[in-house]
Formats: sequence, structure tokens, C-alpha cells
Amino acid sequence: RSLGKVQVKGKLAPVGIYECFSGNKESDVAKKEKTLTAFNEGLSAYLNKSFSDAIRAFSEVIAFHPEDLTAKFFIEKAIAYIEHGVPEEWAGVEEMIYK
Repeated sequence: RSLGKVQVKGKLAPVGIYECFSGNKESDVAKKEKTLTAFNEGLSAYLNKSFSDAIRAFSEVIAFHPEDLTAKFFIEKAIAYIEHGVPEEWAGVEEMIYK
């Protein structure tokens, strides 16, 4: 699954990152494959600052796969942006401050 982009310490340009889950338990792989459309919709909404839509989509993922920590991460980030606002320069890139 695409996870968006991160700004890696020591690099100038953001880097796209992906979650490889083919090594997970077979039941988890099946759940992530089944919820991939909702996850992608959530990520697209999140990156477009449509945080309420992102929460709805990621909540669909969680309803089917409660252990999906990545979907939970995006829900928490979206809630924080709704509650505290979005930095003006925000482009959906997460900053990785540790190597």
C-alpha cells in the first residue's frame, strides 16, 4: 500500500514509501487486500486535506481490520489536523527526523 511521501533526514527531496505486507500472516494479508480500495480512498482524501473523508474511509478499514495500525495512524493524524489546523506549508509529507 502506498503510504505517501516522507522527508528523510539528510535528503533534499521527499521519497514515496510503500507498506509491503506480503510477509504478514495470511489472514492479515487478506484483510489488507480486502480493504485496499477504502485505504487508498482514505489516503487520497488525507493528502487532499479532506480529513473528515479520510477518517470515514480509514474507519471502514478499521471496522473490517481493527489491528490495522497504519489506518489508525492516519485517523489520528487527520483528527489532529481537524482539531489544531493544518500548517500553511503542509503538503502531506511526513518528516523522518531519525535515520
